[in-house]
Amino acid sequence: MSDELYPSGPWMGFYNYRPGDRHRMDMDLTFANGSMTGEGNDDIGRFLIKGRYDKASGECYWTKSYIGAHQVAYRGFREGKGIWGTWEISLFGHGGFRIWPGSADEGQSRSEPVEQTQPVEPLVAPVAASGRLTPAARAQQNIVPLLVTLLIAAFVIAAPVARASSADWPQFRGPNCSGVALDARPPLRISPTNGVLWSVPVPWSPSSPCVSGGMIFLTTITDGQLQTRCYASDRGRLVWANSVGVEQLELFHNSEGSPAASTPAAEGGRVVSYFGSFGLVCYDSQGGELWRHPLPIARSAGSFGTGTSPVIAGNRVILSRDQDQGSSLFALDLATGKTIWETPRPEAHGSFGTPILWRNGGTDQVVTPGSVRLNGYDLKSGLERWSVHGVAGFACTTPVTGEGLLFFAAWSPGKSDSPRPSWESFLAEYDKNGDGEISLKEVPAAGRDFLRGLDVNRDGKITKDDYDQVKANDAKAENTLLAIQPNGLGDISKLHVAWKSTRGLPYVASPLLYKGKLYLLRDGGMLSCFDATTGRAFYLQERLEAADQYYASPVAADGRIYLASVPGRLTVIKAGGDKPETLHRADFGERVFATPALVGTRLYLRTKTKLYAFGK
Repeated sequence: MSDELYPSGPWMGFYNYRPGDRHRMDMDLTFANGSMTGEGNDDIGRFLIKGRYDKASGECYWTKSYIGAHQVAYRGFREGKGIWGTWEISLFGHGGFRIWPGSADEGQSRSEPVEQTQPVEPLVAPVAASGRLTPAARAQQNIVPLLVTLLIAAFVIAAPVARASSADWPQFRGPNCSGVALDARPPLRISPTNGVLWSVPVPWSPSSPCVSGGMIFLTTITDGQLQTRCYASDRGRLVWANSVGVEQLELFHNSEGSPAASTPAAEGGRVVSYFGSFGLVCYDSQGGELWRHPLPIARSAGSFGTGTSPVIAGNRVILSRDQDQGSSLFALDLATGKTIWETPRPEAHGSFGTPILWRNGGTDQVVTPGSVRLNGYDLKSGLERWSVHGVAGFACTTPVTGEGLLFFAAWSPGKSDSPRPSWESFLAEYDKNGDGEISLKEVPAAGRDFLRGLDVNRDGKITKDDYDQVKANDAKAENTLLAIQPNGLGDISKLHVAWKSTRGLPYVASPLLYKGKLYLLRDGGMLSCFDATTGRAFYLQERLEAADQYYASPVAADGRIYLASVPGRLTVIKAGGDKPETLHRADFGERVFATPALVGTRLYLRTKTKLYAFGK
C-alpha cells in the first residue's frame, strides 16, 4: 500500500560528501503502513533498505545496509517532489542526500539546490507562506547546528583519526572476509614493546577480534562458560562479558581447537556469536541479550572443533554449519533470530571455512566451501545456484572476490604432496595389540587428537573400513587454487574456471586479494603472489624468515601485508614486487591463531594471553 507522497516503486537520487559532488543511487522502495523497505545500488555496491516514515510530519528514518559490509543511517523529510536530508555512518561520517520517485520530473528534481542536502553548510531556512517553518526547515534548524558542532569537534579533538573512527572490522577477516582495509593506515613497527597503545589479558581462544562502533568483540571460554566479550577500543577496558551455559561441550582438538573458535559478527549495534556447543546468540552493544537460536551440539570433522564464523548480510545472519552428518547453511533474521531459510548440505561433511557474499550474474549469493566442493547459493532463497567439484577434501580457508572473479585456494592431506600410508603400514605403526584395528588409546597422546579424525563412525577405534572411506574421499579431492568466472549455473567446474594453480597452497590461512594481486601463504612460511586476472606468478613459495605454521590469515592495508605465524612471529612485507620485501619483523613470544584486525590507524592483535592495540 503506497500513497501519493510515498509511492512504491523505482526511486532515484544521489548522496554526497560535500557541496557539489553527487553519487547516484537507484532504488526500488515499498512504502506501507509507516514502514519502508527496499533495495538498490550505488557506486559503493548493492544495499538493502529498512526503515519508517511518517506522513503527518513528512519525516523518514532508514538504514542502508551494504551487502556484507557497513550500514549507513539516513534521516530525511518529504519536501517538494522528493526526500532530502542527511546520512551518518558514525559520529564523524556525515553527508547529504536527495531522492525522488522515478515518476517525478527528474530534471526539475536535479535542478533544485544541491546545498540543501549538505549537513555542514549554513542554510537559510525556507518559510512557508503562512510564515511558519516547513518540516524541512525545522529539521534544518535542528540537524545542521548539531552536525556542524560534531564536525568541528572531530577536527579540533581528533583530526588525525576522524577518518578512522567511521571504519569497522565487522567480522572474521573484516569486510566480506577479505582481509583488506582500504582506508586504514595501521602502524608498521610494532612489537610487544613498540607502538603499544594498550594491552589487556584475555582468556585463550583462537577467535579473532571483531571491531564495530568503537567496541572490540571476542569469543572465549572461561571456567567452562562460553563467553562473548566486549572491550572499549580506546583503552581496552572490559565493558561486558556474557556467557551461555551448555550441558556438554563439543569434541575439539585440545591444543589446536577450541569450543570458542568462531569470530563474532557485528553491525548496527548488534553482535552475533556462534558456538558449536550452543548455537547463535545476539546482543546489543551494551550487552543486552536480544535473541538466541539454539542448535544441536556440533559434530565437526575429525572432532577438531568448530571453525566457521557467522557473517551479517543486511538484515540476515548467515552461518555455514558443516558436520559429519546433518550439515546445513542457515539464514536467520538479524532482528529476531528466526530462521529465514535452511539449506541442507549432505555432501559437506568436513569444512571449517566461513562463507562470503558474491554479487554474481545480477544476484547476491552466499559462497561457502565444503568437502570436495565449493557452492554458491541465492542469498534470498537459499537455493543452490552453482557448484565446483574437485577441490580440497576438507577446507579450512575462506574464498575472496575481486577483479571480476571469485578465488578459492585450499589444501588438505591425502594427496601426492602429503600421501597417507597404506593401511598395512598404518596398522604396523599403531596396532600395539595386533587385533587388526587401532584403538585411540593405542595412539600416543600427542597424536591422538590428530588421528581421531580417521575414526569415521566415532566408535573409538580406526578400522580398515574407516581408513578406506577416508582414502576414497581423498581420491575425489584436488588441492588447488581456482579463479572462478561469474554467471555460471549448475556444475561450473570446467566452463567457468578462468585459471588455476597447484603451487603454494594454504592449509588454514585464507588467500588475500590486494591491489590486483592474489597472495597465498603456505605452511613453512612460503609466500606466493599471482596476477589476479591472468594467474601469472610474480613469485612462488618464497620462504619468509618465519618459516612456521600459519593459522592467522594475511591482512593488508596502506601497501603492506601483515603475516602472523602460530609461534607468534610477525612479518610485515611490502605489497607487490617480484619478491616479498620484508619491512618489519617482531616476535610476540607466544602462540597466535587469531587474524589481526585493521581499523583506521590501529591494528588489533590477539595472542594466547593478550589483546593488543597498536597505533601511532
